[in-house]
Amino acid sequence: MINSIQWKTLPAKMPNFVNVAAVGLLAGLSFGVQFGVVPVLNHLGAAHYIVTMQGIIPTFTHAVVPLMFMGLGTFLVRLLWLRSPCRGMQFWTLISFGFFLAGAWITIRGHWPLNNQVIQWQPQNPPVDWERLRQQWSELNFWRFAVAQVGFLALLVPFVFARNRSLER
Repeated sequence: MINSIQWKTLPAKMPNFVNVAAVGLLAGLSFGVQFGVVPVLNHLGAAHYIVTMQGIIPTFTHAVVPLMFMGLGTFLVRLLWLRSPCRGMQFWTLISFGFFLAGAWITIRGHWPLNNQVIQWQPQNPPVDWERLRQQWSELNFWRFAVAQVGFLALLVPFVFARNRSLER
């Protein structure tokens, strides 16, 4: 049973929970794409690559956009409003937020313009430089994957290594 002190702190803990969940889901999604989807995409011919990308781009976009907004909102709440009295947690949250912003920048400035190009392609008539664009997309994906993993790990540091104060009493 939750005692009254724990119940009162629950609303302050919700942004932490939602933040870790959103950032973790983005990290997991990028992990799955990097090690499950990209290797397959890199072995497809032009027509199959285009059809596959045109099928998965809307699906991933519909999953990623809400998670990005949830992550951004909860980072801002945690950093500006809830400001942890623990300097270590604040530091690691800020570091994670930096990696989160880097991943968002890679997605918005890198992937989305390329995705918009691929959506317009005709599988029967791919552009001459489609392989160069595929390589560029894969490189951007690697960096998005890397910053997502490091950012998620940075976010977990204070939760994993914090001393449990209730056990110290």
